[in-house]
Amino acid sequence: MIQTVNRKPKPSSITPRLRVRVVWIMAPKVNRFWEGYVAALFHAKFSVTQIQKQCRENGCALRTTTIKNIINRHKHNDVLALRSSTKGSRKRPCTAVTPPVARKLRRMALQENPPPQRVMARRAHVAQSTVNRHLRNNLKLRMVFKSRGHVLTAAHRRNTKPL
Repeated sequence: MIQTVNRKPKPSSITPRLRVRVVWIMAPKVNRFWEGYVAALFHAKFSVTQIQKQCRENGCALRTTTIKNIINRHKHNDVLALRSSTKGSRKRPCTAVTPPVARKLRRMALQENPPPQRVMARRAHVAQSTVNRHLRNNLKLRMVFKSRGHVLTAAHRRNTKPL
């Protein structure tokens, strides 16, 4: 015998053992109107309990957790909208080596005292791995790394390039 209930029954010694299938009833999805209403009240500096009271007065009973979820979702969307509307640098550097970038990297790499790959990448606005790959594969240059020490000697100072 299978009995469908909304919650788990407590086992007791009096009732016979039954196989119980537990069905959790999910809350219905919130209408877009009410979601916008909650977001507008939140942006108007209403607290969660005030929002809940306003919704109840207007005929929509929402749980506190539902209201908090709506608020968090709208906070996240507002941050994304602000981030996309302000013009700024990309999150990750562009990896494509276009002809102008290739010329810039070639010019920097063939100097008498070339800057480190990290500096080249920063100046060319590409990833450091892209600079490394371009120097190895396209320019066929052999990598020579500058020695590093705790104390810079006069020779080291002459070999380093200011940023």
